[in-house]
Amino acid sequence: MIDAFSLFSIDPHPWIDQDKLKSKFLKLSESHHPDRVRLTSSPTAVQADQIYADINAAFGVLKSHRDRLALLWELETGEKAPSTANIPEDLTALFLEVGQVCVEVARFNTERLKLTSPILKAQAFGESLVWTQRLQEIQSRVSDLELVFASDLIALDQQWKSLESTTRRENLLRFHFRASCLQRWKDQLRERISQLAF
Repeated sequence: MIDAFSLFSIDPHPWIDQDKLKSKFLKLSESHHPDRVRLTSSPTAVQADQIYADINAAFGVLKSHRDRLALLWELETGEKAPSTANIPEDLTALFLEVGQVCVEVARFNTERLKLTSPILKAQAFGESLVWTQRLQEIQSRVSDLELVFASDLIALDQQWKSLESTTRRENLLRFHFRASCLQRWKDQLRERISQLAF
C-alpha cells in the first residue's frame, strides 16, 4: 500500500481536514498531470502515469475514514488492518436491520425484474418507492452516526501524539471497525437504492 500520508506530506493522524486535503490533491494532481509532465519531458510517460495514479489512489485513501485508519494501523504496526470481525455492540441492531432490509430489497427486486404485465409493473413501482423510502431512512440514520463518528475521530486526533502506543492501537482498531461498518452500510444502501431505480 502506498504511504498516502507521505505522498501528500501530511503527518500520519486519524483525522484530516477534507478541504485542506482536496486543496493539496488539486495542487499535486495539477503539477504531476501526465500531459503537463510530458510537455516538460521530465520522467517517462509510464512514470508520469504511475505518479498520477498514485496521487489519485492516495487521495482516495486519505479521504476515506476507513481506508485512512487502515493505513494508519499499517504504519503503526507494520501489519494489515484486521477485517471487521466484531460489530461494535451499539451498532448490532442497525447491523441486523441493514442486513435484513438489503436481503428483502434484493428479493423484491429479483421478483420485480421478472414482471411483464404493465399493471403488475405499476404496482411494483409503488412498492419500489416504499422500499426506497425505507432505505433512505436507514441511510439518514447511518449519516447521523457518521457525524458522531467524525466528531469522536476529531477528539481522538487532538490527543493522538500524547497517547501511548498501546492506547493508540486500541483506539485505532476500534475506530477502524466502526468506520468499516459505516462505510459498508453506506455502500450497501446506495447500491440497493440504485437497483430500485431501474
